[in-house]
Amino acid sequence: MSKLKLKGKIKSLSRNVLYLINIDDEELKKKEDHLTILKQQHERIQDIYLNKMKKLEEELRTTNDKLKTTEDKTKVEISSLKSQIKM
Repeated sequence: MSKLKLKGKIKSLSRNVLYLINIDDEELKKKEDHLTILKQQHERIQDIYLNKMKKLEEELRTTNDKLKTTEDKTKVEISSLKSQIKM
């Protein structure tokens, strides 16, 4: 092979390698962008989940407090009724 043909093949290979590197860089950039979007979505979902859990825990505390108050009132009423019956 002549030096001219060899230089032409080397240039062609160099262009092909640069093209492949650019494609890899573009694919890598797309994947990084996609991962960034997924990370943002995950953070948003996590925030929504945590807020919902806080709200449910507060509702549970309120409901438990109401139940305790109702049970206490019921005990007092039953006690009062028992004492009225004994009289």
